[in-house]
Amino acid sequence: MTVVSLPGYGFSSKPQRPMGPQKIGELMNQLMTQVLGYENYLVQGGDWGGYIASRMGFDHAQNIKGIHSNSFMVRHAGAALGSGQVGTDKPTAAESAFVQKEQQGFFMEGGYSIIQGTRPQTLSYAMMDSPIGVAAWIIEKFHGWSDQKQKSFEKVFSLDQLITEAMIYLVTDTFNTASWIYAAYQQEGSSTLPEGKRVEVPVAFAPPPRSFMERSHNVTQWTDMPHGGHFPFLEVPDLYLEDVRRFARTLRE
Repeated sequence: MTVVSLPGYGFSSKPQRPMGPQKIGELMNQLMTQVLGYENYLVQGGDWGGYIASRMGFDHAQNIKGIHSNSFMVRHAGAALGSGQVGTDKPTAAESAFVQKEQQGFFMEGGYSIIQGTRPQTLSYAMMDSPIGVAAWIIEKFHGWSDQKQKSFEKVFSLDQLITEAMIYLVTDTFNTASWIYAAYQQEGSSTLPEGKRVEVPVAFAPPPRSFMERSHNVTQWTDMPHGGHFPFLEVPDLYLEDVRRFARTLRE
């Protein structure tokens, strides 16, 4: 198993300029095939990792055995993330409800993304001068995106986990370069696939309406996770790991 850190994040090297998820996927495939020597492999990712995994499945299908993710960011043509659009085909009621709810959620929760995608440098000067600012900026997302239906935020994540997440950016001075991916994502324009195309490698997902995802991905495993929010690998690691293993076993059959 290979665990990678994205360029510009944490202890990874810092790119000279913003690098988008499609370009990062290209580098990851080079790492796996040319450096480590794997002919094919399974990709697992959430958040930006899920976006990168989908792009790798589309751009480098010859090397990807399958994708496992809880992050649905790459969509079919005409249905960009947060747009409230479903594309040209007639949507089901569940699909329409999903994109409308998602658009509303993006309006309420996506301000950080718009700022990082349009003015990352301006934000970074202030953040890199304030440890408290970095902690507030990052931990607020953990609070907003966690599953608190059955337990309080303080019990979803420990203080050690939250402090560690913030300190990774602080001790490496990478708030700036980590935020660049948002700007590069806007410039790259890789959030939707070409008209009539989809990711054809086997895909395992664990979130929204399956029919909507199947417009852009070849979904072969679907899991309605009973618990866990945006970061299930931290919130419910045992459940999430078992789902990944279950998917990996199907690829060996």
